[in-house]
Amino acid sequence: MKEKDSEENVSRPRLHLAVYGSGLGHAARMLPLIRELSDRFFVYTTSWGEGMQFLRRNGVTCVEVPPVDVQWGSEGRMAFKKTVRNLPKFYGSFGLQILRETEIMSSMQPSLVISDSRLSAVIAANLQSVRCVLVTNQIRVNLPPLKSKMMRFLERVNGESLAAFWNAADVTVVPDLPPPFTISEDSLETLRLPRNRYWYVGFFNGHFKDGTVVMTDGSTTSEKSSGVRKKVFFMISGPSASRLSLLPKVERAAKLLSTDYEVVVSKGNPAGGSEPERVDGMTVFEWCPDEEVKKQIAASDLIVSRAGHETISKVILAGKPALLIPIPFHGEQWGNAKKCERLGFAKALDQYSLTSEQLANQIRLNIEDKSLFKKAFEMKQLAWSMDGLENTVKVVTWLYNDGFVNSD
Repeated sequence: MKEKDSEENVSRPRLHLAVYGSGLGHAARMLPLIRELSDRFFVYTTSWGEGMQFLRRNGVTCVEVPPVDVQWGSEGRMAFKKTVRNLPKFYGSFGLQILRETEIMSSMQPSLVISDSRLSAVIAANLQSVRCVLVTNQIRVNLPPLKSKMMRFLERVNGESLAAFWNAADVTVVPDLPPPFTISEDSLETLRLPRNRYWYVGFFNGHFKDGTVVMTDGSTTSEKSSGVRKKVFFMISGPSASRLSLLPKVERAAKLLSTDYEVVVSKGNPAGGSEPERVDGMTVFEWCPDEEVKKQIAASDLIVSRAGHETISKVILAGKPALLIPIPFHGEQWGNAKKCERLGFAKALDQYSLTSEQLANQIRLNIEDKSLFKKAFEMKQLAWSMDGLENTVKVVTWLYNDGFVNSD
């Protein structure tokens, strides 16, 4: 979205869109929605970090707000103890973020607020008496997947406490598949938020229209010609610390596979170049643009990636099986990965216990697993039956026009 002349901006209603800024997943997910809504609204956004940089690179008006995020360890894992020790600073930044969002809303006078998993924006909208749409696939904060009963209790208490604040939104849009196929179901469970306020609209990603079709027998168009090598796409994303912790294992595994498969590696570095290079018999992207990512996924036989919600949605829409490696100690990603495994189109792997050789062996084994392809095809059919972008635009339009969302 590029800003039009100031007169037109003044004449159109303003829409305040608060985008979660840690990593690129949220910003990439919201960009198509921003473009869709820009025909009717002057859309401006608030964010920070890599999310803010991504939006600005794509011509979106973005105002910086104080960052709020968990702490990361030197090995790329979510540093739970460090996060707890820094809670005073975390809540201080959260308070500053609320103040900044309130100041921006007071100045811009938006007609509607959309919060992308940002509680600060929901609270600020409530303080400014502005209608608010919450777009999220994570209502509660999932703690690291430990077996401690105390951890589970704290997670539940935290979720229940936050529910009252999330309820300040007028409606909650979940960019996911409906139950029992919801990928982020572990992050949506809570008691106080009424389930009838969840609108499962489907994924935001555009449909893959490059002609790649997964057949009911599990074969793909890339397998038509005998002798054509199968293709593996390593799609690494997430905060820089988590990417760097996984890349050495990925690069070693990719090199081991390059003699037998066509291998493409995306390092997920937003500051890197977007032109591919040939390295050790494989294709390497420092930064793979979104459209190129979709092309690579569609042309591949197996995807290896983190377990972020946006990444998984792309894999499902393309009808591809996957090996998912969650960020260590990242509760949300681990929950996503295990749900995908239960749905039968992916396998969840633990980064710490996984060696490069084991990863290469897992790829060799699962790229021949027809059951994964069949389940991936079924998930693709379901995902294509829902247009999350169109459904969300309808919810936003209804709320703007009527002040409520009609469930009919």
